Amino acid sequence: MTPSFRSKAPAALAALILFAAGGACADPLKIRIGHGPSAEDNLWLMKDHPELGTNQGKAYTLEFTLFRGSEPRFKAYQADDIDLSTGSAASMMFAASKGVPLKMIGSISMDSSKGFETPYAVKADGPIKTLADLKGKTLGINGYKSDTELTERRAVLKAGLDPDKDVKFTVIGFPSQGTAVRSGLIDLAVLPLPFGYIEMKQGGLRQLFNASEISGEDDYLEMLMASPDYINKHRDVLKLFLADFISTTKWYTAHLHEAREYLLKSQMVLLKPEEFLDAPDFYHDPAVKPDIKILERQQAVELEFHFQDTKVNIADIVDTTLTP
Repeated sequence: MTPSFRSKAPAALAALILFAAGGACADPLKIRIGHGPSAEDNLWLMKDHPELGTNQGKAYTLEFTLFRGSEPRFKAYQADDIDLSTGSAASMMFAASKGVPLKMIGSISMDSSKGFETPYAVKADGPIKTLADLKGKTLGINGYKSDTELTERRAVLKAGLDPDKDVKFTVIGFPSQGTAVRSGLIDLAVLPLPFGYIEMKQGGLRQLFNASEISGEDDYLEMLMASPDYINKHRDVLKLFLADFISTTKWYTAHLHEAREYLLKSQMVLLKPEEFLDAPDFYHDPAVKPDIKILERQQAVELEFHFQDTKVNIADIVDTTLTP
């Protein structure tokens, strides 16, 4: 099925770009995207369904590479092995504070009351009943200086505990965290989609809190970034790519069940249909455009918790001119 809301303007712009580049026979720009394992389904849909936009295959093509963690993804980005990278807003602001040249160009997903709220879960029959009971416990995270660690530190502080002295943090992949809590390897798991829905249905776990309960605000989860040089060289093509991403995100949200069938068929998601098709979903902002005020608020929290030593001007690391 193709979306009914296509605009002819992006297609016309694509034709102009190809003509300016040397005629209609010019090769499309190959955009290499490094992506993660969670909360990016609307972006993944572009891989095998270019018809949801109007410019893929004409102005650009896409090459997707999966990275299980943010650290190898950033290394690939800095080595120029990928052109665009997904990642958490927190990790991107931290990288920018360390001098990594980047621009956040689009929002992929958000932790919001408008959608799935990531649960932080403990053993259902265990002794942890309140945040204060986390004292002396081991908390699972997917990476240091990550959104998950920041949320857990805020939760620990909210309980009147010291996150540097009263708890320990252990890096474990999202798919293994539920099992790690049940086996006693860790005491708290963070369970984003699709793992959160599966693990909570399986049983043996109880939600202690969710991310929005700790922040009290809508926060960015996954973002898209590119280097300033890449943007300068390919600005017009990136506008077309993001126009297609917006169209794909709108179609994805409106046809969630069908979109998920596509993702299973293409093996971008390796889950059983019963675990995925009817699961809840994160909120995806249909405009895609990054909100500087939200990012400034998120950075203020990072500075407060010493995730960043140096404050960056958010307007300098965001490009809102690429989206309509």
